[in-house]
Amino acid sequence: MRKLLPFLCIIFLLTSCIFGVLYFLSSKNNDTEIVEEIVVNTTELRSSVESGTITSKLEVDGNVIGDAPDIYIDNITIKFANDSDKSSFKTDYKIGDVLKKKDVLCSTKKKKYKVKGDSKIVDIIKSDESVKFILLNYDKLYIVGKIEIDKLDLLDFDTKTTILVKDGASERKLEAKIINWGYEVEDNKIDVFIHTDENLLPGTPVKIIFEITHKNESLYILKQMLMKEADSYYVEVESSNGERIRKDVHIGNFFEEYNDGEVIEYVEIISGLEVGERLIIDILE
Repeated sequence: MRKLLPFLCIIFLLTSCIFGVLYFLSSKNNDTEIVEEIVVNTTELRSSVESGTITSKLEVDGNVIGDAPDIYIDNITIKFANDSDKSSFKTDYKIGDVLKKKDVLCSTKKKKYKVKGDSKIVDIIKSDESVKFILLNYDKLYIVGKIEIDKLDLLDFDTKTTILVKDGASERKLEAKIINWGYEVEDNKIDVFIHTDENLLPGTPVKIIFEITHKNESLYILKQMLMKEADSYYVEVESSNGERIRKDVHIGNFFEEYNDGEVIEYVEIISGLEVGERLIIDILE
């Protein structure tokens, strides 16, 4: 029995060593798998250094005003002083007809009545004493959109503006212009008023597109390609042989482009890069 005890101790120690080695190897394999998984979940993003006029598009939803008929409804009333006025009354139009500015709406022997702007006849009310035309004056209609107050400085009356109007499954692109701004800020947004020469009905929903010019003939890159170290910025440039070369850069303004609601961020490059250079960066998938 005394001879057996040392033998059992040796067996125990050997067994413990074997299990210890197996555990160590297993842990090492797990660490390797984790590292490999991190590598697999990264990808390379490539982008070029661009040059040109730095512009962006700011898109907001808008509507033609529809709840203020006192603004865009005109009334023209022709009163008959006598039977001669009534018998001489003449008009070539009916409800639903559209007239151009200064078209003659109607006439009597004494006077011709012209519309003040592009108009649509909404109603005609007749009586023995008068005829009243109710007109939708398209020239008095305007579009209201809302922009964030911190973007107000990007716009002015000369900002190129267009609107998109849906016609069934298709869209029309129309020229427009900024005519005024709101006075009240609500939910950090302010109204901007737009006019188009196209005759749109009150309440029509539109997409407003402002084309903003930031700077002329500048270099710029995707903001994603920019890296920061302390107070300095740098990028990695991919050489022709695939080697990555670090380059320090001096940056200018950050700016955004809005396309179909998607925001793309850019940064102006003052120095450190040349147009056409190809940038590369690793990003997490």
